[in-house]
Amino acid sequence: MLLSQRRLALFILLTAIGAVALIPIVVRLIAVIATFEGNRHATAITEANREIIVAALSLYRADINEYPERLDDLVPAYLTEIPPQLLTPNTGWQYKSTRAKYVFGYLEWPEKQALSSVCSYSSDKPVWYCASGNFEPFGDIPTPYP
Repeated sequence: MLLSQRRLALFILLTAIGAVALIPIVVRLIAVIATFEGNRHATAITEANREIIVAALSLYRADINEYPERLDDLVPAYLTEIPPQLLTPNTGWQYKSTRAKYVFGYLEWPEKQALSSVCSYSSDKPVWYCASGNFEPFGDIPTPYP
């Protein structure tokens, strides 16, 4: 009987140690799932916000016959504020204009992977273009054409 109690005690001790060892793994798994869900929402909001900005740029062009020099020129007549880019808030939106045309885009998660993804939209070819590469914030924005 004494041997069975020692085995039971050892089993309980090992089970408790195993459970304690699993806690950091479970916490990390929950954090990964929460980050994934957060990124999905950030992606959806950023994609909606980019369309709002493109629409405001079109309205500006229709009224003034040229594109704004800066995105801030859309405020307050066309937007109450520039909607945020949530994927990489530290880089924000990227916009270059010659007044006759523009390229607009943003980086996606450059700090989480070796290669960043860049999405851009051009007034010359009004379609979103996304590519992966080694892009620098506020560097050249890749366009949907060579």
